[in-house]
Formats: sequence, structure tokens, C-alpha cells
Amino acid sequence: MRYRLASVRTSGHTSGMKTRSRLLLFLHVAGLLMGPFASDGKPKEKAAAATAPEAVSRWESISYPVMTPWRKWITLPVLVPTVRVENKEKEGMILTLSYFLPSEFEQKKSGKVEAEKVTAELYRNQEKPVALKGVFDSHIYWGSGPEGQYRELATTHAFTIPWGPNAFDDAWVRLDLKDRVFWVELPYGFMRDPKDPPAPEDPKRESPKTTPFSQKKPGPQDLIIPWEYVSYRLGKFREGGSVIVNVANTFDAMTELVLWNFSGGVREPECTVANVIVPGYEKTGQCISLTLEKSSDPFRSQLFRYSRGSGDGRHWCQVRVTVEKEARTLTMPSSLVDYVHGHADVPRDVPQVKIAEKWWSRL
Repeated sequence: MRYRLASVRTSGHTSGMKTRSRLLLFLHVAGLLMGPFASDGKPKEKAAAATAPEAVSRWESISYPVMTPWRKWITLPVLVPTVRVENKEKEGMILTLSYFLPSEFEQKKSGKVEAEKVTAELYRNQEKPVALKGVFDSHIYWGSGPEGQYRELATTHAFTIPWGPNAFDDAWVRLDLKDRVFWVELPYGFMRDPKDPPAPEDPKRESPKTTPFSQKKPGPQDLIIPWEYVSYRLGKFREGGSVIVNVANTFDAMTELVLWNFSGGVREPECTVANVIVPGYEKTGQCISLTLEKSSDPFRSQLFRYSRGSGDGRHWCQVRVTVEKEARTLTMPSSLVDYVHGHADVPRDVPQVKIAEKWWSRL
């Protein structure tokens, strides 16, 4: 397998070396070949490698940027809309569209809410779209602001997305709400059940594609909603707290570690992340920002970046997270790590929701 590091492409490998590299990478991802490495790429001493890092492949959720300014895009007066996808394991994924309705949408006599109908379709690869089943819910929400207390209806439309084949497939969800169409992007490789064995590498497919637009051209009422980051929950560490890992890939891969209920300061406990390319070679993340929140629910957030590089085609990647020498290894599709593999190139005339500034490259 060939790898691109920065703008340099390696060459001159024999077919035997390619086969060996592919085998090592597959065994490493499958958990059959484990072994941590030092930051300089050299294997650690055997004594230090007695306990292999715990492997984690289950992702928690996919987050999306908030769709603002909302009133310019739709005639229905809804507020603060958000999209979120959650991993429900056996049930598949749940895509939730949430927003607030003014209180006048509540029918005084029946006590029910007559909101607009929302429909959803799943587009995967070049297949025909499949209608998704959904449920609707709305309840009273009381809040307060500069003009005093207000009363609104918290409204959600939740759609079930069943797991697909064990492959690195492209997928989009089309949401139709009144006079607008929202295209929700899923990273490739997230349609498969994460409990399945690692899917075979797919060298014939590179960066993601806007598969639905090959069948249906976007119109002036369409809006693309790119995924913002994917969350993994690592649970408790010996230091006494829990860690959530958020992975984004606008062009360059970025990893955010959020540490909850740790008693340390700005630099304690020490945290590192590394992108394991193949056994024996890795790219260590560079911390570019750090936030410490001291309150009743303290947390610390660290944002790391990686140097550019990618493999050939779609494959598996590993990111190792270390908190005071205690490590976890995350296994994820290359859509979260490889350079320009995070998002599909969309038509220029179709509006797209902007991703938060902190995720953009700071190289």
C-alpha cells in the first residue's frame, strides 16, 4: 500500500511489500496484531508493551452545525433547528430533526400540535432512495430572555436508519420540510454496523461523493448540511474521570479530547493523541488549543491536529488516545482521518451550512 505524506508520494515498492503492508494493517485493525509504538515511530520496549491499549470501535453520535439564519430559508416560523444522528446499536441509527415552534401552533381545544409534515429518504451509493420511518413529538418548553418569560413548543422528528452492508458506502438523508429540502451528509463507512468485523479495504473509491445529485439535481430550495464531528465515549480512566473524543475532518483531521471530572490543572493529566498509519509508523497530534472549565461540573478540552497524509482508497484508521500513560485505541473509517476524505465536493450553486471555525485547518 502506498501512502501520501504531505505532498510527497512514496514509490518503488514491490508488490510483495504492498501485500505485506496491507496484511499488517488489516491484522492490526482486526485486533490480531497489537502493540503500541513510541512517538518516534520505533517500537517500545517489551516491558512497556505488556498491556495493549483497549480497542474501541463503537461511535456515539454524529453532530451537525446549527442551521442559521433559519427564517431566510423557510416560511414556517421555527427556531433553532438542529440535526443529530445517534448510534442505537441493534435498532440502527436515529436521525433527529429538532426545533422550537411558537406557542400559537398548539391547538387550544385538542391540546395537540399541528406542525408541518417532515419526510425522509435515504440515498446510498447509486441505489434508489428508500423512505425512512419516523415519529413526531412536541411538548411545552418554558424559557426566559431579555423580554421576559416565553412559552414555546419543543418539536422533534426522529427517523430510523437501518444498518447497511459491511462496506465503506456513501450515504445521504433527504429531509423535506414544507418548501425546503435538506441534504444531511453521513461520513462514508458509517452505514455499517460498527459491531461487524472490519470491512475489506476499498482501493477503487477515494474521497466521498454527492451520490444523490447524480439522480436528482439540486434546486434553489435545497440546503446541504455537512457532518461536523463524530463522538466516541471512552468511559472511565484510572485518573478518575471520563473522556469523550470528537473527530472532525474538514480538510485536515482534527481530534478534540474532552475530559470530565478530572482533578488536574491545565496540563495535568497529560494527554496525547496519535494517528497509527501502520504498525511501526504513526503521526503524533499537535495540541493547538486548550480550555479549562472550573465549575460544579469541571471539564478540560484539548484540540489536536495532524500533518496531512492519506492512504490509497477507503480503509481503516486507528487513533490512539493516551491519558497519563493509560491508552485507548479508536478504530474508524478513513473518512474521519485521511486528507480531503471528510466531505464530498458539492455543487457551487447549492447553499451549505458552515462548520464551526475551530474545526478548520490551522496549519
